[in-house]
Amino acid sequence: MQNRILGMYLVAGSVALLAAAGCKPPHPSAAEPVAVQVKTAEPLRRDAGFTRAGSYLAVAKPDQELNASFRSPGIIDTIGPHKGEDWKEGMAVHQGEELARLVQSDFINQLKAAQSKYDLNLQEHRRNKQLFEAHSISLREFNMTEAHLKAAAAELDLSKQALVDSEIKAPFEGHIFSRHAGAGEIVAAGQAVLRLGDIRIVSLEVGVPDTMVGLIQVGAEFPVKIAALPEPLFMARVSEVGVAAQEDTRLFKVILKIDNLKGLIRAGMTASVVFEVARPAAVSGVLIPIAALFVAPQKSTLQQPAVFIVSPAGFAQIRRIKTGDIVDNRVIVTEGIQAGEQVVVIGIANLYDGAPVKAQTLAENIF
Repeated sequence: MQNRILGMYLVAGSVALLAAAGCKPPHPSAAEPVAVQVKTAEPLRRDAGFTRAGSYLAVAKPDQELNASFRSPGIIDTIGPHKGEDWKEGMAVHQGEELARLVQSDFINQLKAAQSKYDLNLQEHRRNKQLFEAHSISLREFNMTEAHLKAAAAELDLSKQALVDSEIKAPFEGHIFSRHAGAGEIVAAGQAVLRLGDIRIVSLEVGVPDTMVGLIQVGAEFPVKIAALPEPLFMARVSEVGVAAQEDTRLFKVILKIDNLKGLIRAGMTASVVFEVARPAAVSGVLIPIAALFVAPQKSTLQQPAVFIVSPAGFAQIRRIKTGDIVDNRVIVTEGIQAGEQVVVIGIANLYDGAPVKAQTLAENIF
């Protein structure tokens, strides 16, 4: 972290600052106050922004979603809450409720035929079993009878399943999202006729970079703003965190869930997820603008950050410091500065240790 912070202000002009900081002060008679702008070192607070924040867009999706279809082909008899009334978008459905049904006559006739065939084969099997036990027929003849019975039983099971598959029942509580067919239409097996979903819980999927994914844990909650709703914020709970980056974006998938029992959030609404992740903070210290840092001249080759402090008497003083983490455009200083001291941010290049200064407070909206 120390090297990263040093790199930031070295790029910003540390060479020039190093030369300026090492200059000898002019003769006292020629010394004039140097105009500088200062910021007050702020005390370290846990609510001062010890977070790595990022806002990511996502689209709200139902927690469960299904394209309902028949497993058997046929003619739709009903596809609504009642015969003669088709489902409309937004209608609520209950788990286990019948959503659609094919015309039953063909399936019932097939089932009756299969049942009759099975009954005949069962009777023949019982008769041949007695004959076999009486040594009146061969083993081969009895085995053929048994094979016919098993085939008839399989055909009967298929007919029963086809009758069951001629109906679609809701697998969960939800709402109709769309209807793709109507009563009287011929549909193929597997053809989607209804789309339904459960929006009591909505899901958000976002992609985050590798610098963020390690800070997000399953179970953590983050604020979410839904663009189309006046509600200030919803709270979303992390349910999944990806362990492999997606090949096309190099981002890691994070899935969040929002309780939506009131139904305010609808599928397809745009959401903005704000990740604010607590980061380790020093026990004590102050916050100052990164722009106040420069490299202090010293005999050793070790680079040490420093700042200029304006003394109560109006003179600049070099103060060597130790830095911690970066918070937005500020840096945590753990040693060398006390809260309330005036730190020079603009005008550093013209200063030297002991220089008289004319200090002006830097505007709040700059740093």
